[in-house]
Amino acid sequence: MLVLVVDDNAAVAETTAIMFEALGCEVETANTSVEVPERVRSSNPRMIIMDIGMPRMDGYELCRRLREAGHDNIVIIAHTGWGSDDDRVKARAAGFDDILVKPARIVQFEAIVEKYGT
Repeated sequence: MLVLVVDDNAAVAETTAIMFEALGCEVETANTSVEVPERVRSSNPRMIIMDIGMPRMDGYELCRRLREAGHDNIVIIAHTGWGSDDDRVKARAAGFDDILVKPARIVQFEAIVEKYGT
């Protein structure tokens, strides 16, 4: 399964990628939200693990745009430091399938792969 990890913090993106690779996933990373639509078209990931608090276009807007573009077949998971009840409601409304609050552990990523992976 190809997973696209999107986080403006390169260290977080790489650490997250390493954890998904350890779970047997093929992984690509992106450090800006604006590069994601093209990466989705070119790579066709099965899952996107995405930060919400990114510059230029936040994860809420990016998720909405991906859903509006017809990418309903991609599982999109918020991986964010914003974990209040209100943040969870906003994430669902934007089209996220699930939310993980940072710092997520490998067992949480494993549960996501088991729940949504194919």
